[in-house]
Amino acid sequence: MGDDTSSWLKVDGDTATVMGHLGVTELKPVQDALRALGRQGHKTITIDLVRADYMSSSYLGVVVGVAAEMEKSGGRVTVRAQGQILRLLQLAGLDKVLTIEAYKGFAGPPPPS
Repeated sequence: MGDDTSSWLKVDGDTATVMGHLGVTELKPVQDALRALGRQGHKTITIDLVRADYMSSSYLGVVVGVAAEMEKSGGRVTVRAQGQILRLLQLAGLDKVLTIEAYKGFAGPPPPS
């Protein structure tokens, strides 16, 4: 996806929307954006993965790590997902430790890679 994160990562208020193919290259910018939201004092962070079409398993570690950081400061993480990514989160058991919102609408196609 290259160095320009604006095409696949959007931060608005307390929500980080991540779109498209989430491979190892995109891991650090996403992790940095989520941690920055926590440092800005948000008590709840929403990670919107509805428009993501692939997520490597490394992202599970990022989500869990950010959730643990938020919990230490009295905050929480909500993850919004659908389809295969929702299923991955459920198979990993994250729906038992995080708030997972199952998105049932149509989010549109992911951005071009």
